[in-house]
Amino acid sequence: KKLGESPVLKDINLELEKSKVYGVVGQNGSGKSTLLRIIFDLLKPTSGDIYRNFNKGKLLESPTFFHDELSAYDNFVAFYILNEDDYDPTSDKFKSLKISFESIARLNEDDLNKPIINLSKGMKAKVGFGLTMTFLNSIDFIGLDEFFTFGDDSYKQFTSNFIKNEIENIGSAIMVSHNLRLVDSMCDKVILINNGKVINIDNPDSIIKEYQKLIKK
Repeated sequence: KKLGESPVLKDINLELEKSKVYGVVGQNGSGKSTLLRIIFDLLKPTSGDIYRNFNKGKLLESPTFFHDELSAYDNFVAFYILNEDDYDPTSDKFKSLKISFESIARLNEDDLNKPIINLSKGMKAKVGFGLTMTFLNSIDFIGLDEFFTFGDDSYKQFTSNFIKNEIENIGSAIMVSHNLRLVDSMCDKVILINNGKVINIDNPDSIIKEYQKLIKK
């Protein structure tokens, strides 16, 4: 909370099990995104303690972070230098990751060589998604905050399937989404938050029904 404001989250007491996928549902302003940012150490709680037993966690939010004046390829090189130990554009590792980036971004070579600022909003999102997912190495816990809402219908389906596979490979995840069908299909357990408090934690079907009753009041 900020000075003089009410707490965003109150009386939170959670234990997340390894090798499970958790969903977080609740109305806008209920504290879902704040909870994820605290879990992944992007925000500090005003009080209370958090114990983390994952080695390398990553929270994925809006996939639109890059240097606008560089091309998609140049941004890829920058990400490579930041994430990998050795930068060698002739190495098999570099070439393999570049191919992965191209296949995930799904843009032609001309667009990948343009400055990001000259791309459409949808293309920028594809570049951001490609950069994010190409460098998800050694992650053992992943968070997603409304990470499926970009691109045309075809690309949304592609990203949804891609992330599902990544979550299966990583094993442990927590995701915020208003897409209840997605939550139902991907999550082992779902956390219902309302007015900054955890109302219930249960299987997806039970929590989704409880949430739908809550929003109809």
